[in-house]
Amino acid sequence: MPTKSLLLLWGAACSLLTAQAQSGCTDATACNYQAGVLSDDGSCLYPFPGTACDCEFNWFEEAELLGGETTSFALEGQGIITSFTLNVEWENSDGDASQAADMVWTLTSPGGACWSGGGGGCALGAEWPAEWASTSSAGYQIIAEVPTGIAGSGTWTIDVTNSFAGSAGAVYVFDVNFSGFCEGAVTVTSGCTDPAACNFDPNATTDDGSCAVIDACGVCGGDGTTCLEMAGCTYPSACNYLAEATSDDGSCDFVTCLPLEVYGCTYAGACNFNADATSDDGTCEYLSCAPVETAGCTYPEATNYDLAATVDDGSCVGLGGVNPCPSDLNSDGAVSTADLLMFLVDFGTNCG
Repeated sequence: MPTKSLLLLWGAACSLLTAQAQSGCTDATACNYQAGVLSDDGSCLYPFPGTACDCEFNWFEEAELLGGETTSFALEGQGIITSFTLNVEWENSDGDASQAADMVWTLTSPGGACWSGGGGGCALGAEWPAEWASTSSAGYQIIAEVPTGIAGSGTWTIDVTNSFAGSAGAVYVFDVNFSGFCEGAVTVTSGCTDPAACNFDPNATTDDGSCAVIDACGVCGGDGTTCLEMAGCTYPSACNYLAEATSDDGSCDFVTCLPLEVYGCTYAGACNFNADATSDDGTCEYLSCAPVETAGCTYPEATNYDLAATVDDGSCVGLGGVNPCPSDLNSDGAVSTADLLMFLVDFGTNCG
């Protein structure tokens, strides 16, 4: 089928085009550089990290829509679209009063900026060429120049609407070539995205708030104090080490922060053990806290039983000739291993 084309120059009238030519992007490295403008208006747009201004992408899709129906398509990528060529093979499915110009075609960036053809209410856009007001199934084309550029990174959408409510149906086969669009999933890299910052990261796609400026001392992100002269102790091992000091003043002190020496008895078993002592002074003694032995009668049945006695001295009386503890061979008031040893010494002796 024959292809009808139109080169669409942005603007509604020659006077508007003339006014727009007075200002725009004058930086030749920007993606939306405008060679004919007289002054820069701050509108320059630059490639996203990892991309270039001259990315090209061809989009192919098709749709069949009844009157009033809309369908949407998603594109993943990033870039600054400064122009595109829209080709559509349009078919009047039922041969009714539907026209190619009934199509509303809208491109929307991830940030919400949009371009629409045939209506749609975007700030950027155009009416279809007069040749599109046709019921004939054919190929139609429009070349759209967008000098200011449409920028974005992420998911873009294309919405297609058959705006003729009485249409019994139309088929759209699209072949669109975008200049400045780089297809593919977007990699998010955090960093400083301000080119004027001293720590600008050209690979960052998301600003993380880390942008910094050079301080009075020439340090990126510094606080302006690193170049100030400050005397003090510069030895880290000293008691009075000063981290901020830039020159040593000989004041370093290595003594006052040492632990204090405490002398005393350091043996835990001694009567005078000192838990705070760091150095033993030889004063440990073990007698003052030892138990005192007291001799006396340790048998409660005896008339002279001594409650304070700790060692039986054999002096018990009043037991009526009965030994209350016959196995206490050594008379210490208790039957113990010592009594057993005495027994074993005499064990086996013939007493006859």
